[in-house]
Formats: sequence, structure tokens, C-alpha cells
Amino acid sequence: GCNNVNENDWQACFKDWSCTAWSACASGNQTRNCTDSNNCGTVANKPAVSQACIVPPVLTSIIVNPVNPTITVGGNQTFTATGKDQFNNNIAIPGVLDWSSSDISKGTIINATGVFTAVAAGTTTITVTNGTKSGSTVASITAMSVSCTTMVNQGDPASKLDVVFVGCDYTSLADFQSDVDLIKDKLLSINPFSANIAKINFHRIE
Repeated sequence: GCNNVNENDWQACFKDWSCTAWSACASGNQTRNCTDSNNCGTVANKPAVSQACIVPPVLTSIIVNPVNPTITVGGNQTFTATGKDQFNNNIAIPGVLDWSSSDISKGTIINATGVFTAVAAGTTTITVTNGTKSGSTVASITAMSVSCTTMVNQGDPASKLDVVFVGCDYTSLADFQSDVDLIKDKLLSINPFSANIAKINFHRIE
């Protein structure tokens, strides 16, 4: 009869699920643990313990370009920085870039623009920093090659006056050559040069 029925045999077990916070997104997946505080012994209606997710890109490294350039003394080189995320994809670099040259006796760099000016032969490391991330490359500075170009040749230098133009402070060869031509023509238009054109050789060192 009904008198022999145990109350626990028909009383339902009400599950009480509680879950931890989702883990960090890894390989496109998040997980968590869920437990039933009433220990009903079933997974019915158990909340999901994994879900798909998208890993947000973060700045992981900085690449400096050009890589290991060679620059002539007196020349300029603009360096640029490219941010890379954890998947090696390009990513915008937030905030301010801080440029530096490890040896300012070899070359200096404008912090705000990344424009480098070669000062003396040798090497220097160009570094850009953004927060805790940085990138670098090595710049090799070579001495300016020197050549002598004879512009006007009137004969043996032993019996002629040699006028030599040297462009020490020029960073543009084209500007130097243009200025030399103007100065030469001006000199040849006035005495005593104009009266002795046949006795003068003109050269430029570049």
C-alpha cells in the first residue's frame, strides 16, 4: 500500500548550477567549469562550458624599415615603424614613437619624424620604442666617395691655373654641380679670369 512509499523516492532533485568565469580566449575557444551544488548526478540543463571566441589583436613587435641600410656621410634616411600583432599581422601602433641612435657621433635621428642624418663613417643602431615594445636595425655609414671632374681643361696643370671647387657642406650632388656651374660662369665673365680663360683649368671635387 501507499504507506510503504519513501518520500525520497518521489521527491525531485532540483539542480543548482554555478559556473566560474570564462577563461581567456585561446585558439579561438573559451572554457569554464560548472558544478551542481545539489549533486543531482545528471548533466541535464547544464550550462555550456565552452564557446567560440575571437582573440583580440595586440601589439607584439615592431619592425624598423629599411632593414640594415647603408647611408653615405652627409646623407639622410627616413626610418619607419611597422607594428605586428601576435599573429604576425600588421597592426596600428598606438601613441608616440620614440626614435634614437645608439651612437650620435655616427648619426643623429629626429625623434618625432624618424629622419636620420649620417655624420661619420661607422655603424649605429636605430631603435624605435612604443611603451614596452621596441624594434631596431643597424645603419652602416660610409664615407662619401670622392671623384674629380674636370669642367674646363686648357692643358698641362704645370703651366695653368687650376681652380678647384669642393662641396664639403653639400648633401645634394645635383645642387653642388649646379652652383659650381653658376660660379664658374660668373668668374669667367670678370677680370682677371675673363682675360686669361686659356690659362685656367676648372675642376670640381664631388
